[in-house]
Amino acid sequence: MIFISGHSVITPDRFYRFLPFDFDSDRIERTSVRSVEFQDFLSKVSGKVLAFLETGYSSDLLRGAKAPLHTNLDRFANELAAAENGAVVFASSSGNQLSQENPAWSNGAFAKALVEGLRGKADKAREGVVRIAALEEYVYERVKDLTGGKQRPMVAKPRMIENFPIVAVKH
Repeated sequence: MIFISGHSVITPDRFYRFLPFDFDSDRIERTSVRSVEFQDFLSKVSGKVLAFLETGYSSDLLRGAKAPLHTNLDRFANELAAAENGAVVFASSSGNQLSQENPAWSNGAFAKALVEGLRGKADKAREGVVRIAALEEYVYERVKDLTGGKQRPMVAKPRMIENFPIVAVKH
């Protein structure tokens, strides 16, 4: 499982880039992480990969950046889920939505729903495990509820994937 939270941009070279907390806007190529670097890393992981992306566009962090984020973030998630990478990718929202935060949650809506779901609230069938499909449904409904419908998480999966268990839970 990989969880990435922070800001992202589409740079003039048309790459989706994740901006670590210490990125330098004058040295963006050296201080950010390009989408292809994520893909390369994930392609070397043996086994099932779950990637959780809570990265939002921030035009004020990078001068001159364009914002076709919905196209590029969606494309990035789909590329990670492609057969050669095989990751299941949960994105905090569609590319044209902002991820909502609230101090009362101590997280963004996506992280709050994800943690709740992995701790067992997604196991509505009371199987003792949280499966991919159950987590997807729980996170989607919970985020939608928390944000009054302003944010809707998305999931990109390989075309053929088993509804495998992610975590065991005790009730």
